Amino acid sequence: MILLEVVEAERRKVAASRVDGDDVLNQRHPDVLQVPSPPGPSLPDYATSQAQAEQQHQDIDTPLKQQKQQRRLGKIIVYALAIYFILSISIAVPLFLTLHKHASDEPLYSQAWVKAGDGISPPPAPNQLPPDLSELPLVYGTAIECNNWTYVNNSSLSDSAYSLQYLIPSNETIYLRSNFTEMEDNIISPVTGSLRVSVANSTSQTDATISVLMKDIGEEALKEANVCLMRTESGWGLAIYVPDDANEGNYYFDVELSLPQPSGSPQLTSLATYFPSFNQTFESLDSYTNLESFTVQGSLGNILVESVHAQSILVKTSAANITGTFNASSKVILESIIAPIAASVSLYNEGNNSQPPTFLNVETGNSEIALNVTLYSNTNGTPGCPPMFMSSLKTFSAPLEAAYRHDAALQSSLLYVRAVNSLQPAQVFVDGTFEGSYDVHTTLSDAFVDQTMNLVDPTGAGRPRTYVDDYISTNRMYGWVGWGPRPVSGYGPFPQQGHVEVVSSLSAAVLQLTNAPDPSFSVTRSSKPVFTQSYPSG
Repeated sequence: MILLEVVEAERRKVAASRVDGDDVLNQRHPDVLQVPSPPGPSLPDYATSQAQAEQQHQDIDTPLKQQKQQRRLGKIIVYALAIYFILSISIAVPLFLTLHKHASDEPLYSQAWVKAGDGISPPPAPNQLPPDLSELPLVYGTAIECNNWTYVNNSSLSDSAYSLQYLIPSNETIYLRSNFTEMEDNIISPVTGSLRVSVANSTSQTDATISVLMKDIGEEALKEANVCLMRTESGWGLAIYVPDDANEGNYYFDVELSLPQPSGSPQLTSLATYFPSFNQTFESLDSYTNLESFTVQGSLGNILVESVHAQSILVKTSAANITGTFNASSKVILESIIAPIAASVSLYNEGNNSQPPTFLNVETGNSEIALNVTLYSNTNGTPGCPPMFMSSLKTFSAPLEAAYRHDAALQSSLLYVRAVNSLQPAQVFVDGTFEGSYDVHTTLSDAFVDQTMNLVDPTGAGRPRTYVDDYISTNRMYGWVGWGPRPVSGYGPFPQQGHVEVVSSLSAAVLQLTNAPDPSFSVTRSSKPVFTQSYPSG
């Protein structure tokens, strides 16, 4: 019985242990496997390796970013230093040069004052010089003296004024100019004035005198305007400068140049003026026979020249008249844009192989041209080499009239003339000394050649006046005119004969081959007979 109880107890324990084991299996608790470690150093798992790799990458990137930032900062510092260095040079160097120039020029002002002034008043302070004297157009040289004004309170004047005067030699070149322009296309310059050039009557005057009178319009205007005596390598000049942004307006300058009577040698070689808004008047300068160049430029002011002799003459303006008597041995150029030109011109040519032709160029736009031209030459010129003259005339919408005559001592010449108009008639006269071809044509009007037989051979040989018409139509006529038979070489501009061309687009073109210009000759169809006669050779 005892043995059975023992066996039963053992059977119950086994059954109980099985029940407990099944419960544990049903709960599915994960088992932690213990993997035996290999011998040697152990490797981290995947998560640990990934974390370590990211940490190492961050450790590498950090110094690279720091290096890039340091390099960028270094470049910025270098650029800043370079800009600072450039700005320092651009500011310091001009400042140094300006101060150095003023310091070196101060003795020059005092010396020049003794030569140009009366020696009583002290020289002007350097700060009276224009701050931007380089803006004066085409002015070269050194400013000797500026703004030595004297106040003039004259009851005879409509306004009070400031005046100054300079004495300069007259045996070099003289120029008078300003920076006056039209400030904008539709705004006229507020600076006007007048210029008068003359020759003194008294023989006691030995230097040229430049006098300037400036209308008093306030102290601020006096400070802004600068009138300076200039010295160049070849002569003396006067420069007037008013800033474009001047606060004051309505400046008026009265400038006068008085030349002494020429005596001995050397004499004045060149005279040039540039006053865009001035009326410019030149009294007779015939006593100055050695002028190499005479140049007058303007814009809104009339230009009047009583008489001048020079090798080269240039007169240009924009919207004002050109009137005068001009005598030149090299060239005469008269130009305007919308203003009339009326001139008496004398052209000289030596008539030898060494001298080029003497030129005349006259051009304007919307106004008339009226010219009287006389041709001169040295009677002792090279035989077989007649003097040569070339002339070009052009306008647009106003009558063009020109007359060419030879001096009585000039028996032949090579005269080339081209006169062109667009909307109005073009009319040219040449005297009986002329020989050569002609071409008169128009586009939408009539062409005329006025001829006469009542002429005398200038050589005294009694040759007949010959006219040869090569082509005649309503709007074109060309041919040849001369003394005796026509040269064998045919019509056209011959090597030893001249040529005249008269052109108009919408109006008549007229050539007069007569004794004198005929004012009764109409630019419409003339009722006068036109002589056309050819003389056979022999």
